Amino acid sequence: MNAKVSNIKKKKAERSVISTIPSVFSLPSKADYSHFVIRDGAEGMMRDTWASIGERLDAAISKVGKESNGQTQNTESA
Repeated sequence: MNAKVSNIKKKKAERSVISTIPSVFSLPSKADYSHFVIRDGAEGMMRDTWASIGERLDAAISKVGKESNGQTQNTESA
């Protein structure tokens, strides 16, 4: 009977030690990673991504439009 009690205590002690191992390897960070946390979910992320793509497309289209108008004016005046 004492052997069973001893084995049970030994297993409990092992579980206790094993359960503390993750805390040994968790290192606190001084950096703020909160901007990486997803808050809006998939729908919000897609909305923001497409809005950003639209803004970049608008900027690119207006830039190409200005460049092509400038080239057209230069070729017409030449």
